[in-house]
Amino acid sequence: MRGLLQFTLLWEIDLTDSSGKELTEKIHRRRGYKPSPGTLYPALKALTSKGLIESTKHGRTIQYRTTPIGKQELDKSCMYFVKSFGDIFKKYQPIVDEMMN
Repeated sequence: MRGLLQFTLLWEIDLTDSSGKELTEKIHRRRGYKPSPGTLYPALKALTSKGLIESTKHGRTIQYRTTPIGKQELDKSCMYFVKSFGDIFKKYQPIVDEMMN
């Protein structure tokens, strides 16, 4: 999987099946900016083409959900992230704990 946006999308979709509009809002809350449709939908298309997510159309709304392969890739990516950056975050653990309360 390439890119932090794809990782974030896969993470959010795995938490809750979501539409593009819902994902835009979730990313806005998480990262402080709203991805444009020209950024969001190509990333969703890439995740779909890799078999990591699938979509279902409900009227005019498309809902995305993680596939079993997507769940495995997310676990693999999270483990890589922790292995690569875990020691950096230890320094900031008190701040993270405070933010989570």
